[in-house]
Amino acid sequence: MQRLLDIIRFSVISPEFLMLLVVFVLNYYFPFIFEFIGSKLKSDDEIWKYIPALPMLFCGFTFKFSSKITTPLENASNKPLYEWGAFHKINDRVVASYLICILCCFAAFSIWLLVNELESNILGCILIAAISISGLTAFQIILAAQKIRQVVELYT
Repeated sequence: MQRLLDIIRFSVISPEFLMLLVVFVLNYYFPFIFEFIGSKLKSDDEIWKYIPALPMLFCGFTFKFSSKITTPLENASNKPLYEWGAFHKINDRVVASYLICILCCFAAFSIWLLVNELESNILGCILIAAISISGLTAFQIILAAQKIRQVVELYT
């Protein structure tokens, strides 16, 4: 039960959720920003066809660097990390990061599929949310991988 509460806690109280709220609030108060971005997505400019691929790039970074969180030392033993009582929290956060990035990739795919059906501000909102949330997730994974390696090397 405690583990489920921890998962709910880091899902609701997280930088990713805050970023989603910021995008929705900005869309509410300043919709013209997202309408501009959405109208650029609907145009035939080449660059805007490939911008939605950024969440997939960030997803790749997340998958690549997440292995450095769970196994930070390649040539030494990671046993102290595995025996740590809160290691399951790290593992749960890594899995949650995978899910967040995959959801952002689905959002990016929806931009390509529904570019002509959705309103411009909705397209812009989806794009900015997908890029910012997946980028933030990848950044957090990279920082966590560096920090865990430092801690494991310090205490082994």
